[in-house]
Amino acid sequence: MDIRLRNIILCLVNKHFPPSNTGRKRVEPEYVLDELLRVLWTGCPWRSLRTTQSSYQTIHRHFMIWTQKNVFREAYSIAYRLQNRPTRRNLRFQCIDASFVKNIYGRDCVGRNPTDRGRKATKLSAVVDQDGLPLSLVFFPANVHDVHTVEPTLNHRIVVPCPSQPLYADKGYDSKKVRTMIRQHGNIDRVGKRGTIVHRVVNRRRNIVERFFSWLDKNRRLILRYDALITSYESWTWLASLRLIKM
Repeated sequence: MDIRLRNIILCLVNKHFPPSNTGRKRVEPEYVLDELLRVLWTGCPWRSLRTTQSSYQTIHRHFMIWTQKNVFREAYSIAYRLQNRPTRRNLRFQCIDASFVKNIYGRDCVGRNPTDRGRKATKLSAVVDQDGLPLSLVFFPANVHDVHTVEPTLNHRIVVPCPSQPLYADKGYDSKKVRTMIRQHGNIDRVGKRGTIVHRVVNRRRNIVERFFSWLDKNRRLILRYDALITSYESWTWLASLRLIKM
């Protein structure tokens, strides 16, 4: 991870949890972040962490505390606004789509996956920009239809869309209700129509969100949901998204 991204996370940690001069000496946040990145990338269980400065329980406890303060989502929001990217106003657009995450130990936000013979799973609904960087990540039970995930996903975007900015979606979102919601949120609907052939330019732009989901799967911790609480899995997802930003 880029050193500037690490500094953003560590500054937020020190802001929410300032060091104290009394009591036991705390584990250095830099060390905790390194261990969390190792779990995210390799997907190893917590008990496999052979730490020298602390136990795996301490690393897990720090992760849960940071999750309660939304450290990783806040860090991503700051890094997204600070990143140095060339402005391409004539090519700026957004894409929305959803993906299923197979469930192992999750207790909340799970439902029967219609594409996996009714097995329990979680649905991730995401909005990404033209570079494939997420603007919104919202989780639902797997049996929630895509039509019902659009409005919460658009409401949780970290940036306000530019006027008349296109929003691309596949044919699964083709309905009057979805198109109305997209226009109400300040976007131009570019939802594919059922029974028509999608233009190659539209298909190329919409595939950016598919590539985002494939980038997430490179982090083995995210392939299957081992976290009991959806807030923990969401923190892993935002931490993985931070690794996509080029400062």
